[in-house]
Amino acid sequence: MTSAKQIRANRANAARSTGPQSEMGRGPVSRNALRHGLSVRADPQSEENRQAVERLAAELAAECASADAAHDLAFTLLEWDRNEAAQRKIFRALICDDTRPLFGEELVSATRSAYREYRDIEAEIDVELKYAKRPNRGWIARSRKIMQRLEADGAQQRDRDRSRAWRDLSASQRYLKRASNQLAKALKASAQTE
Repeated sequence: MTSAKQIRANRANAARSTGPQSEMGRGPVSRNALRHGLSVRADPQSEENRQAVERLAAELAAECASADAAHDLAFTLLEWDRNEAAQRKIFRALICDDTRPLFGEELVSATRSAYREYRDIEAEIDVELKYAKRPNRGWIARSRKIMQRLEADGAQQRDRDRSRAWRDLSASQRYLKRASNQLAKALKASAQTE
């Protein structure tokens, strides 16, 4: 049993735990649910969800005692399916690395678009190649360094994406577990009303 002193201490701690205080801190926290959308239930009023729930509820009506129980079970099944599909998508993104390193012309065009200094160097290289009898090889070394930096930036971005996907996978597992528990409750409720 919790003592009165412990309850007062818990309430005092809870009063201090109010989350981020600054606007800069509150902004990212306010968008937590928007990252993957799994923490909120699907909108039952949207046309697509409503039609899917009605179709599924019609199929489940024979198994359930009431139309409301069939409707609730259908919506919970669709919610579970949405969570499971999101987890499958995140898992596939982790396993299937479809981003490959850039080579040749792809690397040159990516470097042009990412680094303005490369475009400047490229213009100077063109002038040098046209008018100089013996081109300065320093330009080639500088452009190669810029391309190597682009490749390194791409590798770092892939690593960041992969770590973000691992975080999303653990979050999606939590939401899938919640959806599974809700599905189990809905199944029990439909079985009890029979």
